[in-house]
Amino acid sequence: MNQNISNLIRRFAPLIAVIFGIVFIAVGAIGLKQNATFTPTTATIESIEVEYGAGDESDTYKVIVTYTVDGKTYHSDLGHLSNGDYEGKEVNIMYNPEKPEEIITAGKTGPTIAIVLGAVCALAGCVGFVRKLVSGR
Repeated sequence: MNQNISNLIRRFAPLIAVIFGIVFIAVGAIGLKQNATFTPTTATIESIEVEYGAGDESDTYKVIVTYTVDGKTYHSDLGHLSNGDYEGKEVNIMYNPEKPEEIITAGKTGPTIAIVLGAVCALAGCVGFVRKLVSGR
């Protein structure tokens, strides 16, 4: 039975790689599009709250930032704590101009990495398909 599973995995590995690649590329493209529609600004970390996990659960952090858009002050959860963050620190964020309370951290690194990983997976899958065609298996 293990031999059958191994053969099945080998047979469909290129297809799985291409599917994962397409998903990663799509997620990265959505992220880049979102970055293009959001407006950059600077926020100040107002408070950092820690919720300690029980047992094997990890601690979670609520990082509240304050920023101003068109003269109105907003308080939003940054969604994560980075190394070196502290209350009073200025951080770069991007907000949705249509809903200024919606924020993301500024930067294009995450979506770009997703697109590159997706391209590598898709390419590896395509190479796998070609190898199977050439070898006739």
